[in-house]
Amino acid sequence: MCPLNPAGDCEQQKERKKTAKQIKNKDNFIIFGGIHPTCLSQQVLKEDCIDAVISGEGESTFYYIIESLYNHYPVKKMKYASEHLTDLDSLPFPDRTTIKNERNIRQAYKDNGKRITSILSSRGCPMKC
Repeated sequence: MCPLNPAGDCEQQKERKKTAKQIKNKDNFIIFGGIHPTCLSQQVLKEDCIDAVISGEGESTFYYIIESLYNHYPVKKMKYASEHLTDLDSLPFPDRTTIKNERNIRQAYKDNGKRITSILSSRGCPMKC
């Protein structure tokens, strides 16, 4: 089992799909999440290289799918909808040491004189953004 969950927006979809096609084999299970798969799940699921879509906040749903695969329970090719996350404090802070983001941080420093990175500020929005 080799799950892959590349979350991303519509602009990244073409590259994500290309990567999924390159690595897809019988031993991995590819899950897409993010804005594009959430809004266009049926279109995304038409791709042979994509096994499932997670819509919304995916942490608990991703864990559920991985646990099911690990325990050899059947996991269908479908859209898995997550509950809306209202308590962001229930999630741990991301371990940014595992993200190879130094190039982007250096570029931001070059452009703005500050070491900065991005966050997704719509998470936990009461309007279910």
